[in-house]
Amino acid sequence: EGVSVGIYPPIIQIDASPPAIVNTQISIQNESDQTINYGIFLMPFKAANTKNGEPEFDKTLLESYKEFFKGVQVSDKNKVISEIKLAPNQTKELTLRIAVPKGMQAKDYYFSVLFITQESQGLKENSFAGARAGIAANVLLTLGPKSKSSGYIREFSAPHFVTRGPVDFTLNLANTSPHYITIEGNVLIKNIFNQTVGSLDLLPVNLLSNSERFIESEGNKKDVPRLYWNEAFLLGIYTADLTVSLSPEGPIVKRSLTFIAIPLELILGLVIGFILIIGIIKRVKRKQIE
Repeated sequence: EGVSVGIYPPIIQIDASPPAIVNTQISIQNESDQTINYGIFLMPFKAANTKNGEPEFDKTLLESYKEFFKGVQVSDKNKVISEIKLAPNQTKELTLRIAVPKGMQAKDYYFSVLFITQESQGLKENSFAGARAGIAANVLLTLGPKSKSSGYIREFSAPHFVTRGPVDFTLNLANTSPHYITIEGNVLIKNIFNQTVGSLDLLPVNLLSNSERFIESEGNKKDVPRLYWNEAFLLGIYTADLTVSLSPEGPIVKRSLTFIAIPLELILGLVIGFILIIGIIKRVKRKQIE
């Protein structure tokens, strides 16, 4: 069997004010039938240009994180470690310790605690896809008091005309805050009689500071982030009302769009009916002329 490993939590969110010492647990489990040796690395990341929510390692940030990383340690039973050996099906509870000295700049720090096999350590500075046979716990750390969250809807769109469901909505949110935000929201879909016929809950995801992200709904079946309304039969004019809260304290941003749905079978029936009517009219005119 191949290498298989699990880590929890995959995302660690921390708010702290200097000076501070933060301790949080990381559980890592070797789910394979072979012993694995991991090296432990710290790597800063930023939001990927794909806007799909995946982190992207950025080596250019290493210099600015150098001082900060001096206060970050991973320990096993109070012993600071830089590598770890896991026997088959073994689980270890590690401690991530972050010491924030007085006077450290109030800002966000985004970094991964990477566990990379010895065979893959040459790839540690590449993207997550490049760190094969490795796994990471991603840390979102905000230092200092958070300012008011701010952002806007960059895009909320859907096809103007559809012949059947499901219907895909594209939602791109922009976070203009100097700190990361965790959004919540939904889309209510109403018919021409203003009756609610569908509801989509947005996944409560994080947006890094000054970044954009495509958002998906629960039950999305696409390979890319989309809001997915799994309704097969559609007929008429529909309105989709989007509501997004950028934080528990707000603000709330909204947008609406309209689309028309006519089943393909109905369109074909109308076309055939129209052709038949035209044919009948022509025949009647010919008989009148005769």
